[in-house]
Amino acid sequence: MKNLLFIIFASLILSVTVTAQQIPDVSTVKTEKGMMVLNNNKVQPYSFLVPGGDPQGKQNSDGSLVIATESGVITVYFGNRSVFLDKKKTYTEAETLIAHRDQDISTQEKAWKAKLQDLEKGESFVRIFGLTNNLFPNRLLSTATWIYTAPTSDNTDRTIYQTVLIGDQILMLGAVFEQTTKSEEVRSFLTKSLESITLLPPQKPAASPAKKLVKRKVTKK
Repeated sequence: MKNLLFIIFASLILSVTVTAQQIPDVSTVKTEKGMMVLNNNKVQPYSFLVPGGDPQGKQNSDGSLVIATESGVITVYFGNRSVFLDKKKTYTEAETLIAHRDQDISTQEKAWKAKLQDLEKGESFVRIFGLTNNLFPNRLLSTATWIYTAPTSDNTDRTIYQTVLIGDQILMLGAVFEQTTKSEEVRSFLTKSLESITLLPPQKPAASPAKKLVKRKVTKK
């Protein structure tokens, strides 16, 4: 992974619509270990680290992030689950991610007007850390992955996405890589980023200063 280079490719942009991209309240902080992303989501704030030296980051106008380190380049999307789910049904965490993945694939195939090639799907878990529960800080999150090749004659690059559900928000990481790069290496890089997720306690609004009672003198008549 040290010299692995992921390639930013136009197909990553196609997922913005299906992911119901939000303009999130996010900030990035450069650290010795990589780029730290802080998301002050109202339902569940969280942070995670994109590992690697010499971190660089840019936020696009749609709210997505492009983060580059010496280990690789990823695009980060933030989507609202309520936009694409059937409001009359209830979904588990895993079912939500699968429904999002199926809709993303369908939208991309409509955009390309062709089926995605060599499509691979997978589900697993990532272990994260939560500061919201002192007794049980470790927690497992469902994660969904899909890898494909865009159906164009001049393209041989592979695209990968991996998602988790945090509160009401889908966090999606994406990368494009050459076919000579093993997909396990790229998946490991995305998984490592997701496993650095830390759930943060919600910020309490600042309390207004208490009004001082002013004693009034009572004049006896």
